[in-house]
Amino acid sequence: MWIVAKIKNNQECIFNDELSKKFKDKFSIYYPRLLIEENNKKAKIKNILGNYIFFNYYGIDSSTIKLNFRFIKGLQYFIFGNSRDSAQINDFIKFCKKSENQEGFISNSFFFKIIKSKAKVISGPLKNIILNIVNIDKKKIIASKGNIKISINKKSGNYCYPL
Repeated sequence: MWIVAKIKNNQECIFNDELSKKFKDKFSIYYPRLLIEENNKKAKIKNILGNYIFFNYYGIDSSTIKLNFRFIKGLQYFIFGNSRDSAQINDFIKFCKKSENQEGFISNSFFFKIIKSKAKVISGPLKNIILNIVNIDKKKIIASKGNIKISINKKSGNYCYPL
């Protein structure tokens, strides 16, 4: 069953190590990640869910986790749901994995599927600019910022978040 865990800032490794100690091989985690490469800078890996990750445990009921595992290093808290929530998380994970490249990072096309009217550019020369979407094509987004028209290719390194 999938549950959501909020982890402390920059403590993913500590959290993963603690889970390995407590659960052995009875768990898996997933969080969709971006690889953001900027000119003349080191590439950054970013979790698109912020400090939230998905946690799946095998053979352990949620009440055991609530009682025994809430004091894991790196963990802020678990968000427990029901089986319907777990099924929706599973569907979202499948949707994310379809948009991953060979290295396991979300591709730019992931966001193209969910952008509707506005988007914020999070990498490249237009970083932190909010765009009004004019048209979404199979290969690119055509947007505007004031009087300026902008075209962003799906295969470019310029990631856009939907707003």
